[in-house]
Amino acid sequence: MSVSPYEEFGATAGGGGHVEQLVFDMPMEAYRDLDMLNNSSLNNMNRSEAHFYHARAFPREADTSALNFGTLAHCGVLEEESIFERYERIPAYETQIDAKVPKLTKAYREQVAAFRELVAPKIAVPIDEFDRMLGVNRAIKENANVFVDGRSEVVLMWRDVDTGLWCKGRADYLRFSRDTGTIYDLKTTRDCRDFSRSIATYGYDRQAAFYLRGCKALGIDVQSFWFVVVESEPPFGVMAAPLDPVTLADGELQVAELVKKVAQCEATGVYRNYEHPEYFAKPKYAYKHPMKEPAQMTAGGVTIAI
Repeated sequence: MSVSPYEEFGATAGGGGHVEQLVFDMPMEAYRDLDMLNNSSLNNMNRSEAHFYHARAFPREADTSALNFGTLAHCGVLEEESIFERYERIPAYETQIDAKVPKLTKAYREQVAAFRELVAPKIAVPIDEFDRMLGVNRAIKENANVFVDGRSEVVLMWRDVDTGLWCKGRADYLRFSRDTGTIYDLKTTRDCRDFSRSIATYGYDRQAAFYLRGCKALGIDVQSFWFVVVESEPPFGVMAAPLDPVTLADGELQVAELVKKVAQCEATGVYRNYEHPEYFAKPKYAYKHPMKEPAQMTAGGVTIAI
């Protein structure tokens, strides 16, 4: 970029200070360059202060096939009009190669590498992944057509009321109906039925609470946070629902605690590692010969095992 994201998208106020605002149509590269606290940072802080510091000091891009497909699916669903501007399908070179496993051959790798270079800066993806993306798009339109009459990839920038830290978020989709807004977040998964477990594993409750916290700071009336969950393999099962209030409330408490911890660390310059456990133990479900816990009874103020 020739200018900073602050200058290009109006994120400065005179002397280079931040401005609380919503920004539409900000490229992901510019969003990443905004030096503000985001949900991923909170996930790192939830692991340990040391992990938070290391991720901020030495940022790196995650690169996994699941993440890459998730990014492709997001573009196909949320920015459908730009899919062919950003992606190109890799031709089926394997059909021209006489080998037991054509995709493992040097010839195939060389052809794919040459094609990637030819279409750059577009991203070259295998045909089957592109087709899966189209299947995801079609399944959502047929079963949870919520990505209409709103704006996708909406950037929030706000100053945290409790700590003064500057924060940012990038909502997948923001839609208003009768002056009340809803954020919709698209997730790809192997099995929609396991998504409740994913909420706990990946801190999606914190994500929802963090984004709604940003909306509140900006004075935007957004009352609910929905997850639209779609399976990444045929027949592309879909589930869509808001996050329940109890789960969201717990996420809000976590966010408040983690943001304060970030502020404390930045004030002191101390970022601690893990706390040592009292001892290590395997989970109860892993025991092959679980010990029976003795029953207890209390008589005359004395508790005994029986």
